[in-house]
Amino acid sequence: MIGAKKRSQNFSGLVRKLEADINNRFPNISNSIQSINIDSSPISGAVRSAGVFINVDSKVCTKDISKEHKPAVRTEIPEATKKYIDKTMDALIKKGVSEEEAEKKVKDALVPCMGYDKDSGQYVVSAMPPLKEGATYDSILERTSIPMWNIGWLTKIFKQPFATSHAKNLVSVESFSNPWADVIGVFKESFEGYGKLSNTARGNFKQNNSNPVTNEASTIVDEVYNISVDYESDIMEDIKANQAGNFITGQIKADREKYAMMILDRMQDALIYFGDKETGILGLQDVAPVEVYADTPLYEIFTGNDATSGAKIVKAMNKLIGDFLRQNHYMARELKINVSEYAFQALTQALYSDQFSPASPIKVLNGNFKAQNELDGGLVQCKYTIVSDTMCNPRTPFNPSDYDIAFMTVPTISDALTGEQSSLVIHPELLKSYMIPALWQRSGILYTMYRRVGGILAPIEGTVKTVMGLGVQLN
Repeated sequence: MIGAKKRSQNFSGLVRKLEADINNRFPNISNSIQSINIDSSPISGAVRSAGVFINVDSKVCTKDISKEHKPAVRTEIPEATKKYIDKTMDALIKKGVSEEEAEKKVKDALVPCMGYDKDSGQYVVSAMPPLKEGATYDSILERTSIPMWNIGWLTKIFKQPFATSHAKNLVSVESFSNPWADVIGVFKESFEGYGKLSNTARGNFKQNNSNPVTNEASTIVDEVYNISVDYESDIMEDIKANQAGNFITGQIKADREKYAMMILDRMQDALIYFGDKETGILGLQDVAPVEVYADTPLYEIFTGNDATSGAKIVKAMNKLIGDFLRQNHYMARELKINVSEYAFQALTQALYSDQFSPASPIKVLNGNFKAQNELDGGLVQCKYTIVSDTMCNPRTPFNPSDYDIAFMTVPTISDALTGEQSSLVIHPELLKSYMIPALWQRSGILYTMYRRVGGILAPIEGTVKTVMGLGVQLN
């Protein structure tokens, strides 16, 4: 469920795109995640003061529960069960069975059960005698069940892999000064005025008629949005996690929290790339005009029959990168590029020349744009990175067109006034993770993980470029 409490609209467009994207990427999400939400409502003082965990940096949050609480579950053995244990143990020992073996046989025969004690408000875990005298419910022979003590386990869990999104590679994630603010802002400074050339050293009309240098400050402000994920911790999992030798249940519980964090990352990356006009969140494709690539897409060159396909891809990328650097007057000292899987395959697997050079285009580009400390008397050369991201592919919920998308940002420049400026493309992240109070559900505890973010802030013009159809243009 995704919606807004503060605004009149329900963000239905963003609802469909986020849910479609997450369900496509994580088809089993309903087994672990209860709901996904986004809104711009202020976080109330009651929720702020009652949280059990807060994190404003990039670390994965760790669940923390107050130590002063009444246990939700207690273990209790009824008198009837105790009498059955004593009676059966004595009978087995009289038959010559060792005490250790007799104890094991009795425990294997017990039937586990659980109930709720409304007086104490606790769940009670217990055991009762077998319904059939002499039956064993943890046996190789009966019911074909194999007891845990008779299985050798590899203490390693193979987890379902997920492709990582790299939207944060393009931006500087900033926390700002107030994690609970509903509006964030940055300052800009502009200058005007000029000097003059004169051969006089005394005051006269020409000297007094100069334009004095002045400067002024302005601001950019944006709204803060809350994105959150609900997930549940089952009571029986807590019970099983405390069993000796059970290494898997505790790991599964911890992975559910990491999974929730991954869902938040996915939602955040989608907003960094694409923003959303319905909510007013600005993404990278909103802060600069989107350019449609007019030449042959890289993947089409790669899959063609040209013996010098790699050279043509290098030429295309040289022009694309060179034009962007020239438009920034070659002040850029760092350039970051995220492309689709189609474009990345062409860049990494095409041959520069089938006959003369097996080097890939990206290897040649690394030489062309290799970062150096100094070049030709002190000029610093621009360094760059190219990363593949599935979110840049065509025909996805956020990019339904037949063209893929490439994003380019300049996070660092060198200028005459300050020497160097960095963090020029900002993504506000006021809270990395915030755990609001746990709520009791019928079968366990419901946790909600919050993250507070804003839209893209790009105070310097020309630091963002978006290109459609660079890698592939599907029919």
